[in-house]
Amino acid sequence: MKTTQRENARRCHLKATYGLSLIQWETMLAEQGGKCLICEQRKPIMCVDHDHETKAVRGLLCKDCNSGLGLFKDDPKALLNAFQHLEYKLSKSSRQPRPAEDVLRPMA
Repeated sequence: MKTTQRENARRCHLKATYGLSLIQWETMLAEQGGKCLICEQRKPIMCVDHDHETKAVRGLLCKDCNSGLGLFKDDPKALLNAFQHLEYKLSKSSRQPRPAEDVLRPMA
């Protein structure tokens, strides 16, 4: 099967940027059930989530969730503050907040 220029560029990008082969990327996606690790939805664009300091790959996220983490500068405290802010506002509305164990479950 002939690979396209676009496929070759993708392979080169994955290898040069994250040290991943296309097969490793596809395996990660399959192990995640084809879903984003955060929103658990299937999206057409999946990004490699990685630690910007260590370069360690953490998994695949949809473009929106990956961008969201980037906007929070991968800071868990800032993300937790945002979560608590939303939960507080939710508890003041007619909707009930979700139990913390539903939201703060450990990553698989």
